[in-house]
Amino acid sequence: MDCTLDTCSVVTSPYGYRPNLVASAFLLAFFSFFFLFCAGIGLATRRYTSFSTFVSISCIFEMATYALRANAWDNPWKMPELGVELLFSTIGPVFGTLR
Repeated sequence: MDCTLDTCSVVTSPYGYRPNLVASAFLLAFFSFFFLFCAGIGLATRRYTSFSTFVSISCIFEMATYALRANAWDNPWKMPELGVELLFSTIGPVFGTLR
């Protein structure tokens, strides 16, 4: 049976809750701004290019994570998106620690 918000309880979704759309949109905007800031500083100054590259890649993964989480707000039972979101949220912070 395909679950929707009308037919199943949100507790039965893989998340166990309904993802917060406002928080996901805020964090998507935050990481988008930080990506533009970091990539801009890295390109403008040509200093710390390896650092700014890895932090920019990390921001791209985090942006994808929160975009997928915002997309899951209307249907938290989307399993393929959950797998990709978990993959991106696991790999994303790793690039922030590389140098």
